Amino acid sequence: MAYYEGPRGEFFLSDCRLFLGEKQIAFTAAAATHHAGSFTAANAIDGDLQTGWSCLDQPGQRQELILTLAEPVSGPFTLKLEFSRHYSCALGHFRISGSTQEK
Repeated sequence: MAYYEGPRGEFFLSDCRLFLGEKQIAFTAAAATHHAGSFTAANAIDGDLQTGWSCLDQPGQRQELILTLAEPVSGPFTLKLEFSRHYSCALGHFRISGSTQEK
């Protein structure tokens, strides 16, 4: 169990990685419904745990993160979400969806 130090409803997503078995599939783009200041969606796929995506000024509101894969994925995969900056504040409820559309 994590000790929660941050504002209620806040999160800071430091990194997203997707794996097919042992192979990591790169993300080529990231977009979101909202971001706080310089904490943009692109920061969640840059590999730097000190940057990330946050919506600090809209706590508890529904947000969406759209990630574009470098190549198609079929079959079971693992999505790793890293919440590692300052304090422990993760997503409470989330949904993962996929699409065959290129954009």
